[in-house]
Amino acid sequence: MSAGPTTTARTSSGLVLAVLAASQFLMTVDSSVMNVSMAAVAADLGTTITGIQTAITL
Repeated sequence: MSAGPTTTARTSSGLVLAVLAASQFLMTVDSSVMNVSMAAVAADLGTTITGIQTAITL
């Protein structure tokens, strides 16, 4: 017996969903960490918070 198209589509959909969920989790963690450390980074670089946010956006 071989895997039919339905099984392959479910496996592919599950993989895509897992990748998207992991990416969203990573972005959330990154945003949290960056918000906490942004003041220290700005002080170390001798710039403002707005400058750091602009660099991140670009």
